[in-house]
Amino acid sequence: MNRGDFETTVGKLLLLEPNLLSQLQPALLVLHQLLTQQLKSTDRYGFDDASIRALLPLSPQA
Repeated sequence: MNRGDFETTVGKLLLLEPNLLSQLQPALLVLHQLLTQQLKSTDRYGFDDASIRALLPLSPQA
């Protein structure tokens, strides 16, 4: 996934499911920061699954 894919998906989500977008906004903000490299990994190989999940807020169902 690249930044363009992310922005396209979020744009479609905004048009098709605006209520869902508001629920996902905290996670989307973190994902955007990862894709734009505002958040940087201290590991030489980048983020692994566990470190990305640790950055994401808990889902509403959790």
